[in-house]
Amino acid sequence: MSLRTSIFIDLAGNMSARANQFLGGLQRLGTGGSRSMNVLHRSIQAAGQGLDRLGNRYTALLSGAAGVGTIKQVGDLSMRLTRLGITANITREQTGLLYKKLLDTAQMPDIRVDPGEMLSGVEVIVEKLGDLDLAKDNLRNIGLMMQATGANGEEAGDMIANFREKFNLRSPQEMLQGLDILVKQGKAGSFTLKDLATQGNRVTAAYGAMGRSGIDAVREMGAVLQVFRRSSGSAEEASTAFKNFFSDLMEPSKQKILHKLGVNIWDPAKLKEGKKQIRSAVDIIDELFKKLKGDPEKLARVFGMQSLDGLKAFIAEWQKSGKNAASEFMAVSGDGAELSRDAARAAQEFNAATQNLYTSWKRFASSNFAAPIQKMANYLNSLDPKAVDLWLKVMAYGAGALGGAVLAKKGWDIFSWGRDLFKGKGKSGLPGGLSGSGNTVPVYVVNMPGSIPGLPSAPGGTAGKTGRFGRVLKSLPLAAAGRIVAAGAAGYAVGTVLNSGINSATKWATGGKADSLGALIYDLLHRQKSESPKKAEVGGKIKIEIQQNGQAKVSQLHSNNPSVKFDVSTGLMMAGGY
Repeated sequence: MSLRTSIFIDLAGNMSARANQFLGGLQRLGTGGSRSMNVLHRSIQAAGQGLDRLGNRYTALLSGAAGVGTIKQVGDLSMRLTRLGITANITREQTGLLYKKLLDTAQMPDIRVDPGEMLSGVEVIVEKLGDLDLAKDNLRNIGLMMQATGANGEEAGDMIANFREKFNLRSPQEMLQGLDILVKQGKAGSFTLKDLATQGNRVTAAYGAMGRSGIDAVREMGAVLQVFRRSSGSAEEASTAFKNFFSDLMEPSKQKILHKLGVNIWDPAKLKEGKKQIRSAVDIIDELFKKLKGDPEKLARVFGMQSLDGLKAFIAEWQKSGKNAASEFMAVSGDGAELSRDAARAAQEFNAATQNLYTSWKRFASSNFAAPIQKMANYLNSLDPKAVDLWLKVMAYGAGALGGAVLAKKGWDIFSWGRDLFKGKGKSGLPGGLSGSGNTVPVYVVNMPGSIPGLPSAPGGTAGKTGRFGRVLKSLPLAAAGRIVAAGAAGYAVGTVLNSGINSATKWATGGKADSLGALIYDLLHRQKSESPKKAEVGGKIKIEIQQNGQAKVSQLHSNNPSVKFDVSTGLMMAGGY
């Protein structure tokens, strides 16, 4: 192994080689007037703003947890689909097609709901009926119901499953028609589709057990529920009364009483076929009230108190007009238009638009990040866990050092603003730039060789004997000089914090085996099982002398490792200008 290292040296001695050019530039700066100073002012401001932008990006980096969270959600959704595919016994390709259809449906202009919630509806259908095709065919109905009513995915999926299981609705159009009827009935009454979604299992099970099926059964169930809701204090109470009413009808002792009253609850046509199917609940109530004249005392002989609570509105309407209160709801028909309009209206709201944007981001993340993340995961799985832990520690402490630098910059902004505000100097706006008066301040350069002509000496015995360089700096306004010093100090401070933080993190993470990031990188990239850490170390000695003319000269160069060679280049004097 041979490692060749180039060392770039830029010491104070280089200042002598460009002194005349540097002094000339400063003289032009001092005499160029406000225009030149404005340029310098903007340059210094740009430096501060650059660190501010770095701070903003650092903040964005921290808030990137949202991005990581999105990727996690995409992964969770993918896992749920995979498990669904296993349950439904479908291939990976079929699962992928389901995922695409799920996203496409969730982003339809009149839907715009969370695809994860829609998947919950699919899962409920598959769990209850084991019919994935039914779920796929009704994805749009699930989405429309969710957006139009505010129901969640499980409630919408449960409603579709109940329609199929209890009322034998098969096609997506039949499902949409049944949902549309319930929407319209809910608007005419007070038992909404959202209420039905939350109470669906109880009421559909109660009415489905009567053997009624088809769109007519959905309409009948909805009509009776609307009247029961008028008699109750809540949708839950109405559902309880509805369930108890049909339990009473199926009670053998109650059927005997009804038979004596001349009320037959079974469909005569089906009886001739040897089947028992209950008649329409609306027809049963209508005939019952005709026989008993709507008398509550006579009704109490048949039904319990909870059933009678639901029948109060029927009784009141019969006594008032002699009509069945459910008749107005039986006239409702549906084709899906009402539900679609409600969903489309809700989908135009801000939350729906935001959800659509978020779904687009999930789609993008799924399409673009899945493969790279899987590759990265495979790569990390192949690494030594200790090495991975080591790198994570270094990166964490390096990020902390960067954050410290940014916070230091923000703190300096606030301090400067407060200082100028209380001194009556500068602007009273938000902290950011430095403001000053036109006063001047003497500037001395204390780290330059005293033998260099034209450069100022340090304060002391030779105080006041400054050259042209010192006089030019002395003529600079306080604000400009302050910005120059502040910019230099800020740059030095940031570099020091970053370097110290990263090196400290490296030293801590390696247990003192590497005291710099470069050494760590070299060690990790070139570590061999048969090679001890000491053989990979880079050490040596370099001796630099400053000559009388200010030039830097390497007078001694030695490497402790024979396999490591050094190349020396003094580089360009004052490279980069001033």
